[in-house]
Amino acid sequence: MKSFGDALGDAPTPEEIHAVAELALREPARAHEAILAGYFEFSNVLGLWLHGDNGTPENATFPTFAAWAAESIHPEVVRRRVEPGEPDPRPPFGFRRPLRSLYRSAAEFVLGDDDVIARNLARGGASIYEEICTALRAMLESTLEELPSVEEDPDQSSVDWDGLWDECTVRLIQIWKEVNERRHSSDVSEAIGPGDVTVLQAAVRPYFEVLQERLSQWATGDDPRRRKRRAELILLGNLRLEAYVQTRVQPVLERNLAYVPDAVRAMIGSRLLGQDSLMARVGRRVYEASAATWAIVDEAFEIAATRHVYSVVVGSEELGFGRDLPLPPAANPALRDRQPEPDRQRYGSGYFFPYDLQTVDDAATWSSWQRYDRSAGHGSRTAVDNWLRYGERLNYVANLFRSRQQLSALYDRPRSMRSAIPPRAGGLGRVDNLSDATRERLANVLGGRQ
Repeated sequence: MKSFGDALGDAPTPEEIHAVAELALREPARAHEAILAGYFEFSNVLGLWLHGDNGTPENATFPTFAAWAAESIHPEVVRRRVEPGEPDPRPPFGFRRPLRSLYRSAAEFVLGDDDVIARNLARGGASIYEEICTALRAMLESTLEELPSVEEDPDQSSVDWDGLWDECTVRLIQIWKEVNERRHSSDVSEAIGPGDVTVLQAAVRPYFEVLQERLSQWATGDDPRRRKRRAELILLGNLRLEAYVQTRVQPVLERNLAYVPDAVRAMIGSRLLGQDSLMARVGRRVYEASAATWAIVDEAFEIAATRHVYSVVVGSEELGFGRDLPLPPAANPALRDRQPEPDRQRYGSGYFFPYDLQTVDDAATWSSWQRYDRSAGHGSRTAVDNWLRYGERLNYVANLFRSRQQLSALYDRPRSMRSAIPPRAGGLGRVDNLSDATRERLANVLGGRQ
């Protein structure tokens, strides 16, 4: 589709990313569409960087999953009437989850402002987008800028990888300071703390190690051990970034699930306080005495919303939170014959994880996996009762990432993105179409092969 240099040029700059974060305060729908497109571009960049000229990248990275997460909440943020030629913002499936429509209608009636949840989603999503994508771009830029030319070091044996990572961390710290300065001047969101920067550095490190260990497709070839190593490092980066994100978005989730119950309580209270009849006085006493039971009501509301309203779109699937994750399509015997050939090669019939990730050998990856997984590795016990519970949420997402990491559909273009002729995201183009300068840089990064 495009060379590495062209793809990096198309990915949003730090200034453009911050502009989206500011836009979320005023125009949540436009900001959300920009976030979806930005994640899609970064997904392509990392796909090419980590896999080389391999047709469709073999492993989905965090921006790939983040693009589908943005696609999943698209109907909740972009609530416009569809114009001719525009994509339908509703879920792209045969049924539209009628309970979701009922919930939305009730929320609009109770809140009196149908954009309050959309603004909260867009603002929280924009803050995360700014933090993650500026970190990824800083890593990419600092790495590419410091690598020697092919003529100077064809095998990159002279590269001081530890020193290069130190340069990456310096860039990340500088980006952190710049983001905080912009946020302080525009009041976009809360500041990033030093501890958050440390977590982000550890999260993007596995992607850097794919390059350091020369595990791109060009260098790896068909060696199953090296392909497995690459898949495990990418899984580690995905898990660490998602854990960081879920910690940061917890307040956003709590606000979203509290809006409707809080509004109902306020509505009941205001009506009781505004009357002086005997029934109103009795009602006020009952209302005040039942305050302790509202926590139970809130919990019931959160469970009902999690099980029946929310879902996530990933590639060709729509997955609910209130039930266990199903087998990936390529592993499902009933669906397997209709899946792309690369997927059938990566997944065995009846296996929840792809071949490369059925076991995890890397100690750091295994440690992260064990921290979040509660399913015993087979997809059972992955259902979420309450999306606000961090442990349940991470268990679901960790299993989602590991089981779906090698599905080729994840690199398809989300249908909500505006495009006259949507190109396939996985088409990475041929190396013999590159300019000499880009060819040299790409050969540097992806293993020295020309």
